[in-house]
Amino acid sequence: MNNYLKRIFSFIVALMYVFSLSACNADARKAVVEVAQNFTDALSEGDVNAYLKLIDKDSDNYEEHIDFITEWFDDSDIDNLDDEEIHTAECAIFDTLSFEVDEDSAEAYEQTGEGTVDVVAEYVDFKKLIERKWNTASIDAFLTAVSESKSTVQQKLSLKMVLVDDKWIVTDFSDVEKLLKAIEFNLHFKKNYKSGIDYLEWWYPTYEGSHLYCDTDIITLCAKLNDIGKEFYWQYYYTVEYKNELIYKSSFRTFFETDYIDAFLFSSYDGCPIDNSGNYIAPGQYTFTFYDSNDVAFASDTCFVTSTSPEKPEDEDTPSAPFSGTPVGMDLLEKYYEDSEDEEFEHVEIEGDDGCSVFYDSDFYEYIIDYCWWDYSFSTACSNYCKETDCMAYSLLVDESSFMSVYYEYYNVVTGELLFARTVSPTTYEDGTYYDIDYEVEEELAPGSYMLIVMNSSHKNVLFTSTVEVTE
Repeated sequence: MNNYLKRIFSFIVALMYVFSLSACNADARKAVVEVAQNFTDALSEGDVNAYLKLIDKDSDNYEEHIDFITEWFDDSDIDNLDDEEIHTAECAIFDTLSFEVDEDSAEAYEQTGEGTVDVVAEYVDFKKLIERKWNTASIDAFLTAVSESKSTVQQKLSLKMVLVDDKWIVTDFSDVEKLLKAIEFNLHFKKNYKSGIDYLEWWYPTYEGSHLYCDTDIITLCAKLNDIGKEFYWQYYYTVEYKNELIYKSSFRTFFETDYIDAFLFSSYDGCPIDNSGNYIAPGQYTFTFYDSNDVAFASDTCFVTSTSPEKPEDEDTPSAPFSGTPVGMDLLEKYYEDSEDEEFEHVEIEGDDGCSVFYDSDFYEYIIDYCWWDYSFSTACSNYCKETDCMAYSLLVDESSFMSVYYEYYNVVTGELLFARTVSPTTYEDGTYYDIDYEVEEELAPGSYMLIVMNSSHKNVLFTSTVEVTE
């Protein structure tokens, strides 16, 4: 009987111990669930201080994790527009983040001081959003897409905990880091690149400030950026066209925190035409165009290349006309300057954009759209001529309503000799209405300055003058 009672008593004690342990473990499970909830709340709120109070300082990677979390929530290093937009996008994704603690998965044992609990994290499926280009057209488009999206992804976190000084704390942070890395946003939003450009400039042309190169083995177009553009993350490529044919397309180029972007053509590039000397880029017109990653052009400009060993020019059918040889224009121009000293003399001088043209008649000037010296040999605008040129030409694009005839004279400024004169009316072509103010040269020109004087058809009023240089 005594043995029987002893066995009963031992069983009861053992059962009480089991119930006691179960009660203790139930309390431990409840505790780790509560810690997991506080832990994820601190994480979702970005409360780094509260978060740090719930992690194990004795963990092997504690220092590395502190650096990771601090850097992840730190926005002090944002110093340009792209970084700001990326941060804004990342915050929008993070704001969709929610956590659900799986209480049934909780395990905790006070005897061993170890516990685990699973947490399901859910956030917007932003990777699916960025597959649609219109969602990344701008930061505003992306934020709208995030706010309207119903598509989400889930990620499980297994939080391992230890009991320290009667407090449960998280000791393994690897799943937390995986989650935050998964929602990092590294896409640069497309910009209106055109708004970031201050001006275009050809680098190192033969004549400073011009679009003209002579005997060159490199052409470089620089886009100087304004304050907005300096904050852009630039991803672009460029093309070069020669005689309206594509001869070069660059690979993608990337710039950030810069004052300019550039495009260039070397004579050594495949497809680059070479002049007769075999050393330089062939003469003609070259158009450089910048494109963004969506193949949208945002800047373009044209330059002109000449050569001292030019290709043989095509014959030009430019009729010449006899003239009286009387220097009407030069005498009339001198009279203009004499009369301009009289206070009652009404006369307007408008300096031309090309630096060599001066317009004297404001009524006539209103009809003008564009003007330049023109080289028929290469079908390009020019700022000077070689002495071997067979035609000097001034191209004047005017409003189609212009119909008046003009009389013009060409002079050698050095000798004062009148070289050519004629009367011309505007001619309408496919691309506009022009005065073709040409001088077909019969003999080699002497180097020096030459002047064009254009008057009304009655030879009584000077409309404008322009000078051009002839070089060796």
